[in-house]
Amino acid sequence: MSPEPRVCWICQKRAFDRTRDAGGPQCCRECGNKVIEPFEFAWKKLHSYLTAHWADIVKLGRFDLSKAFPQDSRIGALRVHLYFVAALGTRLATEAVGLDLEPFVSSLLERRPHADVSLFVADARVDPGGLRLYDSDLHLLRNQDEEVHSALWYHLAHPVTIKVNYLKPGAPLCPPPGHPWHPVRQRKLVMLSPYRGEATRRDTLQSLRI
Repeated sequence: MSPEPRVCWICQKRAFDRTRDAGGPQCCRECGNKVIEPFEFAWKKLHSYLTAHWADIVKLGRFDLSKAFPQDSRIGALRVHLYFVAALGTRLATEAVGLDLEPFVSSLLERRPHADVSLFVADARVDPGGLRLYDSDLHLLRNQDEEVHSALWYHLAHPVTIKVNYLKPGAPLCPPPGHPWHPVRQRKLVMLSPYRGEATRRDTLQSLRI
């Protein structure tokens, strides 16, 4: 007998659509069309802009969202944010890490930012002949009770790397080094961050581990 299909983590009703791009958010076909599609379109639009101007962006260390989304940079930023909320939620659901995904689902369905998820944009620094498209493993920090306090995932789409970081409110952690980008701040300028670096323990906390 063939295994039962995985259930879409967004609607909790329908099976995963296995025709979707494996590197992006995974869900059923209906959620893909009705929920994820505008977010995916925004990310592709931003990536096209970044790719076309990346050499200058790296020199400046920043880019202007209004250049990628001239009609409404606020909506564009929100949709890119939600695309990666969906991508991170997919990995958390697939690996069954024990984190409550209801805030992720609510953000997607209500089209509002996830308060605890930030993006970091970095130069991919790919060597000639190296990988052009890559998704990292999921990096988790848990406390002594096995509760997830931080989750970090990298998406490399040459020449851009997006680091997606979930940080539990009140967790005694420092976020990854760099400049977190979150649509609530409503800034048009996005600063580039270091490629490497994860959330780290505060000096006073001894119980967290990777």
